[in-house]
Amino acid sequence: MFKFKSEIYDLHQYQILMGVCSSTKKSSSKNSQDKFNPALANTADVQQTQRDHASTQNEQKINQNLTVQRKIRKSGTLSYFEYNQDKLQAEKRPQNNKKVGSSAPQLKIKITDSIASKEYSVYKGHVKIPTKATLRVMQHNSDGQLVVMEQLPYDQEGKDYIDWLQKTNLEFYHIAKVQEIFVYGHQFQIMHEYCTGGPLSELLHHKLSEQVVCTILDQLFKIVNFLHQNKLTHNKLTIDSFSFYYDLQNYLIKLTDLSSLHKPPREISLQIAQYASPEALTSNNPHRSNDIWSLGIIAYQLMTRNLIYEEDQDLTNIHEVKKAIIKWTKKYEINDEISQEFENLILMMLNPDKTLRLTIEECIDQEFIQNYQSQNLNCHFKHLFTSSFCDNLQKQFMIYLINNYERSHQQVGRRIFDILDKDKDGKLNIQELEDFKRRLKQAQGQERNIQVIQNLIDTQSELGLEDFILIISNKSIYLTHHNLDHSFAKFGNKNQEVTVKTLSKILNIQEEELTQEFKNRQFCYQNYCIPLEKAQYEQILNSILEVQSE
Repeated sequence: MFKFKSEIYDLHQYQILMGVCSSTKKSSSKNSQDKFNPALANTADVQQTQRDHASTQNEQKINQNLTVQRKIRKSGTLSYFEYNQDKLQAEKRPQNNKKVGSSAPQLKIKITDSIASKEYSVYKGHVKIPTKATLRVMQHNSDGQLVVMEQLPYDQEGKDYIDWLQKTNLEFYHIAKVQEIFVYGHQFQIMHEYCTGGPLSELLHHKLSEQVVCTILDQLFKIVNFLHQNKLTHNKLTIDSFSFYYDLQNYLIKLTDLSSLHKPPREISLQIAQYASPEALTSNNPHRSNDIWSLGIIAYQLMTRNLIYEEDQDLTNIHEVKKAIIKWTKKYEINDEISQEFENLILMMLNPDKTLRLTIEECIDQEFIQNYQSQNLNCHFKHLFTSSFCDNLQKQFMIYLINNYERSHQQVGRRIFDILDKDKDGKLNIQELEDFKRRLKQAQGQERNIQVIQNLIDTQSELGLEDFILIISNKSIYLTHHNLDHSFAKFGNKNQEVTVKTLSKILNIQEEELTQEFKNRQFCYQNYCIPLEKAQYEQILNSILEVQSE
């Protein structure tokens, strides 16, 4: 047997000589194969080397995967499908009794592996939504809130859209929220916020004043400005890309067509062609100027209830629409009677040369729009403000109702607050309350409401969003039999009683504080708080209406 000195030959050389390591060049000789001794591959040194090499490779792969996952989590771009994979791997890990802080990534939009009909039912009442086969209005089985369900196939395109929704910044109150997503069978069921006024085209049934149109246009500008600031272009805007709320005598506009924002449809429809710029009719390249053109068409249509290029023609197909748009760009004139300032704005937004078209920043800064901003709030409230409550318990009950019922009221209330909050610090200071009082004086029958605001000014009070909506909201629309019955069922236990413990969890208030509120109302016996019964709950809330009507 050969003897080799370790300082001359390493293990690799030893393996080559003994026939363990194969050459990169395979020998075709049969004799060389016969000389190979497989038994030598089982030596202790060789096995240890193989184990060390495999262990090192596995460790490198694990570290690489962990690094990638940390980067994904840190950047906030973990998709639902990556999240699900992480969740499955976590479920396979052995469980122990030791409590460990959860490091699982949080999804921005809740996704449930279930069918939507477990929590929602098809709403059978009269609704207003764009006529699309993929959309349906649903009602929550518990709280009765309406949502728009969008159904998409469970394919790669659908997965890309869901991931895009999770990763894209759409946090703006002029953009309709995606509330949750259900994954069932071969479908995604996406629950969108439902705007009670319906699509913006519903307003074409009414003659709108220039002031109302400019108020709406100001909100459309803010939506597109938000998109462009976040490096997004819609490129397929139509009048039905937007929906609205109408409450508290004011409009709130929201962008509801998000799927086209992610990926424009492959085939152009007649409605999309009606709002498309001349260059968009011949090219699918997205450009910010396309959004400006679409807004110009929408603004003119809201003002005149006509498309600027249609004249007396009956445009029934895409070819006729394209021909009419090209023809109008050559004439470049307006026939309908509108103010000169409004006409100038429209023509600058619809310039046939996209390089000369207004940018969204220039649209917002137009003097014509700026002049209307001082009149963009209708302060003719038909109800009285509520300046005070009997106690904190009554106030907290009312806050709960406002946050969970009649959401159009809250949505428009936020819009009013946003108009008044000039410095955007999240509260109304004395100067901003003075501005609100001035606007109230311009309306009729607001003397009592003016006094409520004056009292806040006299006491040097500042108002946050929640307190502002609490004051200006019409309490009678919340204090209905349905809302009181449903909210009491939420608060109550199996015995149909409301205890301090359950209220503390739902209202997120300390038990000690609620205990004191119960004692102040004499709902206690010695140190024991007596649970509220339904009649007492209704009495606490209905007394708000008595104060409001005094």
